[in-house]
Amino acid sequence: MTKFQTLILNSIPMDPATGSGYHNVVCKVCADHKKRAGFAFHPDGSIIYNCFRGKCTASCAYVPNNPISYKFKKVLSSFGVVIPAAMLVQMQSHTSSVSPPAYDKQLYKQHVYSNMNLPVTFLNYNPAVHKRAAQYLADREIHDLDYYVSNDSDAWLHVPLRYYSDLIGYQSIKLTDKFYLKSTNNTDMIYFPDGKVPDQPVIVEGIMDAKSIPDGIAVLQPTVSPRQAYTLRKKNPILLPDREGSRFLGVAERYGWPIIIPPWKEKDTNKAILKYGRIMVAEMMKESIVDNIETAKLKYDIWTKLT
Repeated sequence: MTKFQTLILNSIPMDPATGSGYHNVVCKVCADHKKRAGFAFHPDGSIIYNCFRGKCTASCAYVPNNPISYKFKKVLSSFGVVIPAAMLVQMQSHTSSVSPPAYDKQLYKQHVYSNMNLPVTFLNYNPAVHKRAAQYLADREIHDLDYYVSNDSDAWLHVPLRYYSDLIGYQSIKLTDKFYLKSTNNTDMIYFPDGKVPDQPVIVEGIMDAKSIPDGIAVLQPTVSPRQAYTLRKKNPILLPDREGSRFLGVAERYGWPIIIPPWKEKDTNKAILKYGRIMVAEMMKESIVDNIETAKLKYDIWTKLT
């Protein structure tokens, strides 16, 4: 925990964290009489305050290296928490060092994830038992075990989406290759195979592609939203588009991120790996990184027309 998180946790009487990650409290802003509010502390240093009383508008968040909002200060003040002056100065110095693009509201929208619980019907995936699911993964040369199945049936495979210690959602895959993305509270989710953001993430669209390459992450759509970009704002992303239907070229132009225009004719990265192998695909990726957007546009146009 950060010093700021510890200060709040130690200053306010609150219940132990629930399964959703919230420490329940009685909201002081709306003068409620029941514990219908709570604080959630996340590994990235962010803090969420939610009051679940319908007429209360106190819900707000603190995100590290950003100014503390008026609403968040008001919430802390209502609980009698005094932010030390030295900490405010330190936060202001961190804020001033953040590069200007992080404050461009057209490109980055402040965003945090909250924890959720898996459905009680989910069971741990066991390749020795769930043979249909095991074959589905083997056909894609995917060999990790971080999956669930439903009601002991392997007609559905569920991939958990984790952000550090939080479960933020899951993708359900019907083994006819239909995909459904689900979460209790979160939007604009990203799949991180290791549960954390790599320093130089390779952004792809699909989960199986992300699992297939080092430092791969999946944005689960053919573009990158401003909220997803906010999650990646301190990293050095590289884009790797699908060959059909991708809008990553526009993302590269908006954010100035490099993009990989590979030489393969396959639809996506996982299919390229199945044909050429991981080592050759890694070499192709390394040799195909384009920084200049005009060059990228030309190469992308040629690539998408390959037959």
